[in-house]
Amino acid sequence: MGIQVFELAEGARRSLNSATKRYLVVGPQTLEDAKVVVINPTGNPSLCPKYYDGLIRTDYNVEEIAGKPGFYIAEITYEQRDLKEPDNNPSPGFPFYKITLNFTTKGLTTRRIVGLSDNTSVTPYKQGDESKTPLYPPANHGSLVNVTDEGVEGVDVIIPTLDFTITKEFAANAVTMSFVRLLYSLTGTVNADNFLGFAPGELLYKGVDASFNDDRWSISYEFSAIPNVQNMQITAPVLNAQRQVITGVFEVASKKGWEFLWIEFVDGAGPLKKVMKQVNVIKVYPEANFSTTLGI
Repeated sequence: MGIQVFELAEGARRSLNSATKRYLVVGPQTLEDAKVVVINPTGNPSLCPKYYDGLIRTDYNVEEIAGKPGFYIAEITYEQRDLKEPDNNPSPGFPFYKITLNFTTKGLTTRRIVGLSDNTSVTPYKQGDESKTPLYPPANHGSLVNVTDEGVEGVDVIIPTLDFTITKEFAANAVTMSFVRLLYSLTGTVNADNFLGFAPGELLYKGVDASFNDDRWSISYEFSAIPNVQNMQITAPVLNAQRQVITGVFEVASKKGWEFLWIEFVDGAGPLKKVMKQVNVIKVYPEANFSTTLGI
């Protein structure tokens, strides 16, 4: 049986700037072999980790369990790294100090000119008419919102939007001018790949704020997310070939979150000043592969 390492919940402690973790180490033949498992000089992910939650291992203790040869208890202390020390300022193989996340779901305000249902419309009847017979039939606006003599004005609504910031602290030598230029050039792009759980087209990279303090870089990445939509249907009055008003259905097979949907109108007939002619979806942001470029 090979060497196995199991994390133990009992005895584990965490404070703001330090942590203590306990592990059961099974398999080493000697105490010195068990210490090598704890030190883990090769960075083997199946052994005891050198880094934990942005902290670095600063001390450890290993003891063999009495009466159980080959079984050891390791207690490891992790503390904040002093990035001034060369050993604690590693190359981009482990370039970051810690990661934090802030987010808001307050949403994005947009103008909606097509509602989520058809309009419920009423017209007047003559006062005193007990039958309440309408004086004229209502105009068929379908699902268009706020139709006026000038056209379709719509209404401002809040749509689901996730705005979030990921702050990552990098070691001093991990941020180069070529990396800075890359972050700059990617501003205003949309993910072409699956990234942070978002499907392609849903995540807009808005740029970064960066600062250098205490020998480390702090870079805050800003993102906004809008979900993709499939099989969107819009019902609205349209004109047939004889310029008669009928109810039409526009079906959009797919619209990615940051694609722009716009509607073209033409002059209507009868009481309808404007009717929909066609629905258009267009890409307005370039795409980029975030997984291999942003450094998150």
